[in-house]
Amino acid sequence: MTKKKSTKDLKTENLTQQLGSMELLGEVVTLGSRSASAHKYVDVLTALTEANLDTKVARAFLPSQAFGRACRKLADERVIDILSNEKDFITFQFSTRHLVTNESEGEDEIEYRKETKVILTKETGEIYCKDEAIKQQAQSELERCMEERTTTDITRIVMSLFDKNADLMPIPGATGVYYVPKEHSLFLLQITSFLERLGRKPFSFPIHSGTQIGDRS
Repeated sequence: MTKKKSTKDLKTENLTQQLGSMELLGEVVTLGSRSASAHKYVDVLTALTEANLDTKVARAFLPSQAFGRACRKLADERVIDILSNEKDFITFQFSTRHLVTNESEGEDEIEYRKETKVILTKETGEIYCKDEAIKQQAQSELERCMEERTTTDITRIVMSLFDKNADLMPIPGATGVYYVPKEHSLFLLQITSFLERLGRKPFSFPIHSGTQIGDRS
């Protein structure tokens, strides 16, 4: 005995048939949820390859670029300044903050004291520092940043791919929501595949002709 379809199921089936008979104009998309976790560089390259996308958009970081990110973590406990930026090396000064009392004014103030110097080799990423503990910490952070790609990096990669291959039009008043014309539907499937392989959840909604809202869109 065939189960009788509910009113809701019938309405859904009818709507699906109607949309299927309409011409597709394009799709409204989001680029997926932004998780707090980062991705390994090799995993990003693999996801691009498996989605048949250009891997050149995910460029490897130079040591100087990665160390700039590493400094954000290293600076949690200190102040980091560039002393010199030469052809092969960048020299940083690490300073610590100290709360001291200005005896002449009778008030507390912040004083910065030199902790050590850190020299970064631009080509190899090798670090020189007399303080072995800081050297190891800086080297570890540099290596992490060389291999890590944040969610912002992934968004930049997607935007770069769209710039080269398809139209991506922002929806006014909707942050992170875009319109992609129908001629780029196959490319959008590639982008979706790439993002899903990295654990993101992109969403798309088709816009059809034959409806007042669809035609106006």
